[in-house]
Amino acid sequence: MSLAASETPKVSWQLWSNDYFDRDAPPFLEMEGEGIVEGFIALWQNTLEEGVQDNGRTTFTGFTLQSQQGQFILPRDPLMNSELARLRMWRGHPGLLETLAKASAARPDHIGDILKAAAEAASPGELCEVLLKRYAGAQVPPEQPAGCLCDSCGTRSVIFVREDPPGFQLFRCSSCHEVKRWCPRCGQGWLVHFIVDDTPRSRYICDECRTVWDSRWNCLTPEGVAYVASEVMGSNPVEIRDIEKYDEETD
Repeated sequence: MSLAASETPKVSWQLWSNDYFDRDAPPFLEMEGEGIVEGFIALWQNTLEEGVQDNGRTTFTGFTLQSQQGQFILPRDPLMNSELARLRMWRGHPGLLETLAKASAARPDHIGDILKAAAEAASPGELCEVLLKRYAGAQVPPEQPAGCLCDSCGTRSVIFVREDPPGFQLFRCSSCHEVKRWCPRCGQGWLVHFIVDDTPRSRYICDECRTVWDSRWNCLTPEGVAYVASEVMGSNPVEIRDIEKYDEETD
């Protein structure tokens, strides 16, 4: 899998609206663009302006953000959405929509926590400060328009799947099903998996900065400490490919 941050084009996205009053009406393409953060800005802005009322009640319009990195919505309760009502009132605060979007793009699985933070914040400035502090170490997954290049099968089918474990971004090729993790230290290389004769049995080494982790995700090459990567790789390392298929692909 090959991915150079400086050369990687931005991911394309589309924002679709759904009319829940007329269930037979097809989804409508509201806008499209590039850059997943910009996509989340559009999702937050349109949901707050047209998907929820001042009193927190939902409207008949819902929005869905679609991209190669996934499909995303902002959860809404049919009756009351006090967090979204508060954000609707605050949406003009400088930098708020961008902060919400960056936090959502970095951890889309935490949108519920972002809404909870909005309910607890006393002001939009305080919410921005909380989110910036909470997600300061979370990187927005590298972007690619149709998936980045898989070295194993040669297709542009590699997309971000999830964090596994937390702090390690896992990518998967939808063609050959190989999975690899993006290096959280340098943000420039893939972690290559090796099996060794020692315990723990696995070693993961970044093909760019040469940082090494074991299978328990203990870093064996701390920053600021001189080391030779080959000396911490264990005995008889053998490179392997990790394959992960979804349930529907194994039936």
